[in-house]
Amino acid sequence: MTKVLIALLLLHGGHHGPARPKWEEKSLAGYVFSPKQDKNIAVWDKASGWYLVRSYDCDGAIQSLILTRDRKLVRQEGYAVPSLGATGSDDSYGDRKLTHRSLTKLATGKGVKIGDTSEMVVQKLGKPSTIHNKAGFLEYNYHFDHKGATVDNTYTFKAGMLIQIVLGFDDEEDDSLPDIPPSIH
Repeated sequence: MTKVLIALLLLHGGHHGPARPKWEEKSLAGYVFSPKQDKNIAVWDKASGWYLVRSYDCDGAIQSLILTRDRKLVRQEGYAVPSLGATGSDDSYGDRKLTHRSLTKLATGKGVKIGDTSEMVVQKLGKPSTIHNKAGFLEYNYHFDHKGATVDNTYTFKAGMLIQIVLGFDDEEDDSLPDIPPSIH
C-alpha cells in the first residue's frame, strides 16, 4: 500500500496548488504571446463584430489576449471603439486605433472555440480552478503557476455557449515568457 501511495505522489508530483489544464493556451484567433514582439494591438472584424486585443504592461510582466464582442472592454483597454467614441483616458497611450482585419479563426490554438459549450471546454481543458456565475454569465477560470509566473485564463459563457476568452500571463519576476513561439502577427 505504501508503494502505491508513493507511486501516486511521484506520478502527480505532489502538487497541491490549483489544477493545471490539460494544456496551456498560448494563442488566440491566430495571435500569440511574444516576448520578442511586445506589440499592443486591437483588431476589429467589422463583418463579425469580434475584437481581438493583445496587450502588454509597460514592463512586459502582465500580458493578455482577449477575444470578445464587448466593445466596452476593448475601450477600457485604451482603444477608440466605433459608436462609443474616444476613451477619454488620461494615460500616456491616449486613444489607440483599431486595426481592421478579418478574424477567421475564433478559437485558441488548442481548439477551444467561440460557441463551444461549457462541457466541451471542460472536455478539452479539464476541470476549471474556479467557476463564477454572475448576472446570467458563467465564468470558468483556469489559474495556475508556470515557471514562476501566474497563468490566468477565463472562459465566459452565456446561455450555455462560450462568448469570450481571456488569456492572461503575469510574470512579475521575469520579463520573458517561457517556451512561447514568436508572434505570427
